[in-house]
Amino acid sequence: MPERRILVIDSDAELRAKCTRVFKDEGFQVQDAADSTLARELVAQLDFDYLLCGLEMQDGGGHELIPDLVAEQPQATLILLTAGGAIDDIPDSVKVGAYDALPRSFEAGALLGLIRRAEERLRLRAENR
Repeated sequence: MPERRILVIDSDAELRAKCTRVFKDEGFQVQDAADSTLARELVAQLDFDYLLCGLEMQDGGGHELIPDLVAEQPQATLILLTAGGAIDDIPDSVKVGAYDALPRSFEAGALLGLIRRAEERLRLRAENR
């Protein structure tokens, strides 16, 4: 399987480090961005298979960034990281292109399970073309 590339976008350094460890252990090539400015630069330069984006970031964050991510990387699977109260925002985010969402307090197994389901969805789509 070719190496999969993921971009982790969140202002929380601990959360980015946790995601980086989880994904590198699974063989992903990982980039991270602490703010939407750097995220926009990275998606303009590199192709990603997955985008993991926090909705609540210090620079305004995910809500404004989601349409840009989807437009720049339509092939990527976008997964949102939500804070407790942000769960109400998920339906609107899914409408503009997010695949799914996880709470910021996720367990590694839940994150990997979501990625595996997304990979299976992509595999099935490719088979049916």
